[in-house]
Amino acid sequence: MEFTFKLKKDNYVDEETEIKCICGLLQQIARITFKTGEIFNSFEFLYTGQTEGVDSRKISNITGFITIPDTNFKTLNTENGKVEFVEFIGVTDAELKALNNKEITVKELYEKLGSDITNYNRDSVI
Repeated sequence: MEFTFKLKKDNYVDEETEIKCICGLLQQIARITFKTGEIFNSFEFLYTGQTEGVDSRKISNITGFITIPDTNFKTLNTENGKVEFVEFIGVTDAELKALNNKEITVKELYEKLGSDITNYNRDSVI
């Protein structure tokens, strides 16, 4: 399993800090998988109840993630086994609550988003 993430280029106060911040979050998610064996498959969501943004300044509308099969990389069969690429997409608290309450599915939400690029400044589609 390989995690991927696409962040919209924007006028960040400090672009390098934003990149380090999201890399740190993906490392934390990978650490969970490594330590607990929990697997994050496609079309799932990661909701911690966090209401602060996932960006470095914690002001973004994005508070969690959905997962999809990566749109650029296909599953690889290697000598050491199969490698699947799972892409994380940032979603808002309202969207996560709707997913958690089963008001919408991850696939339906992904279709409403219309993109696999995380935009820290977008409004909820719910």
